[in-house]
Amino acid sequence: MLRNEQVQQKVEHIVRTTLADDILVKSCVIYKTGMAYRVKVLINGTVNGDINLKGLAQQKQKIVTALRHKFAFMNLDLVYDA
Repeated sequence: MLRNEQVQQKVEHIVRTTLADDILVKSCVIYKTGMAYRVKVLINGTVNGDINLKGLAQQKQKIVTALRHKFAFMNLDLVYDA
C-alpha cells in the first residue's frame, strides 16, 4: 500500500472526478512496485443499481490517460465488489 499521501490524494481526486457521479466507489488503493503504480478501485455499483460496462470502460480509459499525464507508469483496475 502506498504511504505517500500527496500521491494518494492526487490519484483519488482524478479517479473520483472522472468516474460518473452515480458510481459508488468503495475504496481506492494504490500500490507502488519499483517505478510503476497500480491503482485498484473497488466499485459497489451505482446509485440506480445498473452498471453500463461500455461507459465504465470509456471512463477507465479517461482515468488512465489523466493519471499517465501525472505519473508515467500507471495501471488501473476497476473491480466490482458487490
